Amino acid sequence: MMHGIPSRYKPTGEVLTGGMGEVLICKDNILERKVAIKFIQDIKDKRRLFDEIKALQKIRSKHVVQIFDIIINTDNNNRRIGIVQEYVSGDDLTSFAKGEILSIDEYLKTLYQIASGISDIHEQGLIHRDIKPNNIKFDQSKIIKIFDFGLARFSGENNSTLGFAGTREFAAPELYMAGTVPFTSAVDTYAFGVTAWYLSGIQIPKVLSEIPPNITNIPSFSSLPLKIPDPIVKILDSTLIEDSSNRPSMSDIRDIIKIIF
Repeated sequence: MMHGIPSRYKPTGEVLTGGMGEVLICKDNILERKVAIKFIQDIKDKRRLFDEIKALQKIRSKHVVQIFDIIINTDNNNRRIGIVQEYVSGDDLTSFAKGEILSIDEYLKTLYQIASGISDIHEQGLIHRDIKPNNIKFDQSKIIKIFDFGLARFSGENNSTLGFAGTREFAAPELYMAGTVPFTSAVDTYAFGVTAWYLSGIQIPKVLSEIPPNITNIPSFSSLPLKIPDPIVKILDSTLIEDSSNRPSMSDIRDIIKIIF
C-alpha cells in the first residue's frame, strides 16, 4: 500500500478538504479513471461515514455520485475508513452562479437536474439533509451530481435528530425545534428552494438567515429578474412555506419544470 491505500490507486497530488475529512484524488490504474477517495479524519464522525456508504450503495441515479470501493487504512496504527467514489472534476454550484445572472434556459435546466437527483434520492427512501450549492457539482458533460451524504437518513427508520444538524440558510424551520427533532424529505425540498434562489444570482433573502428563518417575509420568486414562468414560480414559492406537509414533492417539482421547460 502507498499512502495507506491499495497500489491500484495512484495519488495525483491533489487533496481536497471538507467538513468531515480529506478527499484524495487518485488514478485507478486498473480501470484507467480518476477517483475520489474520501477519508474520515475525526473518529467521532465514523457513524456519519457509514451512513454515507450505506446511502450511496443504495442510490442509483445519474445525478448522484457513484461509490466504487471501500478502503480500510491502517497506516501507523491509525485506522481510517474511506470510500472510493466517482470523481467529479467540475466546480460546485457556489462558483457556477457567481458574478453573473443565468439565462432562464440555463437556470431551469440546472433546477431540473437538481430536482431529478433529489427525486431519485427520495424515491429510494433516503433524505439527504444537506442539499446546498456546495454539495452539487457539474461533471465534464454538464451533468449535475449531488454528493456528500454524511447527514443522510432513511425515511421512516432514523429520520429524527437530537439538536440541530444541517447548514443554516438552507435548513428548514422545523429543524430548529428543541429536543428530538423528527423530519421528512420536505427538508430537502426546502433546501432545494433556497438553492434555487441562490442560483438566480440574487442574494438570498436575509430573513432566511434568521434562527429560525422568518418564513412569513420571504419574497416571491416572481420578484427575480429571470422572468420565471408563473407555474414554476408557484411551485418554487411553495418549497419555502412553513408547513412541511404542504411543500411539494421533488418529483412534482421535476415534472412541472419538465413540462414548462
